[in-house]
Amino acid sequence: MAKGENAKRRIKIPQNIVDEIMVLCKRKCFWCETQEPTKIHHIDENSSNNEQDNLCPCCSICHEKFHSTTPFARKITQEEIKMRRNNFYSKQSLFKIEISGELNEIKPSIIKIELIKENV
Repeated sequence: MAKGENAKRRIKIPQNIVDEIMVLCKRKCFWCETQEPTKIHHIDENSSNNEQDNLCPCCSICHEKFHSTTPFARKITQEEIKMRRNNFYSKQSLFKIEISGELNEIKPSIIKIELIKENV
């Protein structure tokens, strides 16, 4: 059997789903919340399952944590990943930030932050 015959077939994530994820996360890793995401992690580790609920944006450093095989380490569960991702998305959508004025000018710009009310 040739190497990789049993490997899962990777199906490219449709661009509209990638775009939506990047907007939801505001181009931040959902785990560390600092780095720009360079990876989209498949929560169930099935690279052909491109359902949005199975995907989360992360940086390369955090992505390695999800695939860690360190002995005796407490494995990060799929449920924990989903809960943290959903919590992160919620935090990202709470505030709307507007900046007026030229950012390259010496005079201060006005920054307006408002809480977006959710329909409950």
